[in-house]
Amino acid sequence: MKQSFKQFIDFHKKIKAKPTKYFIFLVFVFFALFFQAYIHNYNIVYIVLFFLFSLASSSCLIGRLNLYKLSIEPLHQEGYFAKRKVMVGLKLYNESRYDSYALKIEDQLIANIGAKEQKTLQLQKLFHNRGYQDFGSVEVVSFFPFGHIRFSKKIQINGKFLIYPEPSGVDLKKAFAKELANYGAINSFERLQNYIQGESISKIHWASVAKGQLQSKKFTYEDDDMTLHFYFVQAGSSTEQRLSQLSLWVVQASAMGLNYILHLPKKSLHSKVEGKDEILKQLALY
Repeated sequence: MKQSFKQFIDFHKKIKAKPTKYFIFLVFVFFALFFQAYIHNYNIVYIVLFFLFSLASSSCLIGRLNLYKLSIEPLHQEGYFAKRKVMVGLKLYNESRYDSYALKIEDQLIANIGAKEQKTLQLQKLFHNRGYQDFGSVEVVSFFPFGHIRFSKKIQINGKFLIYPEPSGVDLKKAFAKELANYGAINSFERLQNYIQGESISKIHWASVAKGQLQSKKFTYEDDDMTLHFYFVQAGSSTEQRLSQLSLWVVQASAMGLNYILHLPKKSLHSKVEGKDEILKQLALY
């Protein structure tokens, strides 16, 4: 009995109910019907009045049950950058034995979600700080079943999201212009050489192929094994500025397929060993 009472209290606390403009119209209809029944003593009017009243009353229970067993869990908790609007994948799950209808989560409308069913959704989120951050709560709204009451439930998203530093600062191509000029400078042709298995097809000298020889073009400043060095102390004037600058260089270098070593005060991280995701994680938790 005590447990059932606690569930009843929890049921009403979790689901908020607020009258809409249609509720005022419904009240007006009730008064009009009651006035007609009282003045003229029409039994049919009494029947209609009590029928509408029972529907309106039962809708309060139905509306709350529609949201009560809904839960939301994150799909991915890494790979997001601070101070940038990102789309976060979430999983909406209906734990109830009954379907839920007419749901609205932020700007997304969900017509229905079946019993014991789950659906994925994408919500826009802005994380202000790096490191492990809370997502907060998501509000689920429904006007089911009749629209005269707005039902809402705030669902807390459990778990910590790993947020990388905001990638901002001086562009990699500008900061390392000299080093990048010596990386595959295809305008500095030196000579022809025998083709080495594994070389890029773009380096093949097709005129030599026509003569029966497979040769490739050699360039003066070609350096396929070049490694860029990112130094924490040289990346800015403050800790957050340095982390943002290094985050930008890591993202850009990885996109360009360049090798790099990140030199932090107490350790160095190599792109070939730790990889982009682990390096960004180290920056996020610095």
